[in-house]
Amino acid sequence: MYAFNTYQFDDYAKYVSDYFDEQDKAVYRRDHWNEDCYKAYLIGQNIAGQN
Repeated sequence: MYAFNTYQFDDYAKYVSDYFDEQDKAVYRRDHWNEDCYKAYLIGQNIAGQN
């Protein structure tokens, strides 16, 4: 599993950054959060030998 499109700052209002768009990150997270969590769960099961 790869996680490339993650939040860079806990509060974007504290930083000046033209490279990262908080709204784009929020949309991506909204659209992919459940799928990413499920993939992480499956990886954990595999590591624990429960797969």
